[in-house]
Amino acid sequence: MSFELEVARCAEMQGAPAVEWIALDDNSAGYDILSSRMVDGRPYRKLIEVKSCRGKPLRMIVTRNEWNTACQQPDGFVFHFWDMIASQLHELSWGDLEPHMPRDQGTGRWDSATLILAWLHGN
Repeated sequence: MSFELEVARCAEMQGAPAVEWIALDDNSAGYDILSSRMVDGRPYRKLIEVKSCRGKPLRMIVTRNEWNTACQQPDGFVFHFWDMIASQLHELSWGDLEPHMPRDQGTGRWDSATLILAWLHGN
């Protein structure tokens, strides 16, 4: 759904390169889709990691690799989170998730994090 949405959106964007489904060929890239976003009238890279949930409360798992990739490009990285019950897309930025992400402490290091997205529609 995210790929089709981005293809349609970018088709209307002058000068935008083709949308690529990166995860089909490389699951280690840290994102699923390479798309474009407009900044000052020019297309720039938009990296999209796609997540979905069919239950309540809404939750998503973020891997260390996905988060590291997001932190390297916070302005150009988004999570497409699909609430499958409501058939609704939430586009979440690095800034939306950063306050909720775990921190390494001492010799402890996190590998993946399950986030409860209670702030989305009071879930």
